[in-house]
This record gives sequence, C-alpha cells and structure tokens, in this order.
Amino acid sequence: MIRLLLSILGLVLAASGALLLLEGTFHFGVVFSLGLGLLLLVAALAWGPLSRWSAASAPRRWFWRGSWGLATVWGLSVLALFAMPIPHGLAAAVPTDTPRAVIVLGAGSARCEPSPVLQGRLDTAAEAAQRWPSALIVLSGGRNHFHNVACTEAQVMQQALVAQGIDASRLVQEDRSANTTENLAYSARLLGERGITPDQPLAVVTSEFHGARALRLAAHQGFTHLAFVAAPTPIRYRYHLWLREYFASAWSWVSGEG
Repeated sequence: MIRLLLSILGLVLAASGALLLLEGTFHFGVVFSLGLGLLLLVAALAWGPLSRWSAASAPRRWFWRGSWGLATVWGLSVLALFAMPIPHGLAAAVPTDTPRAVIVLGAGSARCEPSPVLQGRLDTAAEAAQRWPSALIVLSGGRNHFHNVACTEAQVMQQALVAQGIDASRLVQEDRSANTTENLAYSARLLGERGITPDQPLAVVTSEFHGARALRLAAHQGFTHLAFVAAPTPIRYRYHLWLREYFASAWSWVSGEG
C-alpha cells in the first residue's frame, strides 16, 4: 500500500512539474515538485531494499522513522498552507480611505506577453483602477534575465492595461525589480517622487498566495496603510506557486526581511 501511494504521489508531482517546465514555466516550485516526485518514485521502486537496510540496525531504524516523521510534519504544514481560505478581488481590500496609488506586482513572465498568473493580476488591477479612478497605478516588474527577453514586465503590464481601457497617463512603470522586496522598494521611490509616501493609503495587487508575504515585506519597509487586493491564480499553476511561496516565506522569516 505504501509503495502504491508513493508511486501515485510521485507520478503526479513529477508529471505536473515536467509539463510546466516543457511549456516554459520555470521557478523553484516547479523544479522542487519535479525533484520530489522523482525521489518518491525511486523510493517506491526501491522500497524492499530500503526497508531491509533500515531494519539492519537500531540507528538505521531511528533514522528511517525520524526521516518519515519529519517528512510527514512538513507535508501536513504544506497542506495547511494550501487549505487557507483567501478571498479574491476587491472584496479583500477595505482601505479606510481611497488609495492614492495602486501597486501591481509582476509575476515573472517568461515571454513578452502576460502569463496566465500575471493576467489574473492585471484583470484585478483593471477593476481596482476603475473603482479608484483618482489612484495612480504603479506597474512593478523588471526584465526576465533568465529567459533573456528584451521587454520589461512593466512594459507588458502597461500594454495590457491600456488595451483594457486604462488611461496611460495614470500608469507608472517600475522596471528594475527582480523580486518582491525590490518591487515594493522601487515602487515606493517612484511614488515618493510624486509626493506619495508609504504612510498614506495605498493598495497592492498580487496573487492570493502571495499577499501575506507581500504585506509583511511592505510593513518592514514602512508601508502603514496598504490594502491587499487579491488576484485569483489559475488552478493549473496554483499549487506549484504555493509550494514556492512556502519556501519563500520561510526564507523571508529566516533572513529577517519580514
């Protein structure tokens, strides 16, 4: 039974990770999923020899049981993260005052067009722009150096929002950032140049899985009145991204970023 469960879980993880890699989606969550799936498949195939090896001595038995115990605790913590209910859209953002600006965080698109994850953020950003017509819209995302594309994500975001009817004069491109910390820091500088400070009412648009960490990082940088507008993530990409977010959140906590 254990071998069957390991085989099924390993196959699902490895296949889903491989399919996303083949279509050009590359990030830690995808690579980790593929690697973990292959590891579980190897464990299933070698279950007999591994069981005999672990039973050969008391230290090995303790190591074997401890390893599976830690793996079980980790797996349950990941499932708990996946099960957290997070509201989508403008219903999640309840600022006390109308935001003076809306910061839209990029999603690491590999090509010079919105990825499905980024498109979800842009659709939500368009709704926010219509709800708060006086707010400046900061589009935060630099060049994807891994895929060596010529465009910046901010440029891609601007083109998409203008196509949805958002006035280009409201849009400000932040085209240097490569991660969430830089998204917020560079956006704050651009807003400061326009007389908008982090202690004023602002909103941030990002995916539902990313919001909690984005808000922690923002608070660490001095944002005090930041409303979170949660964009939905297509289910095909959701759990790999949540897996990446699990480790990114842990790293942020360990490194003291927020």
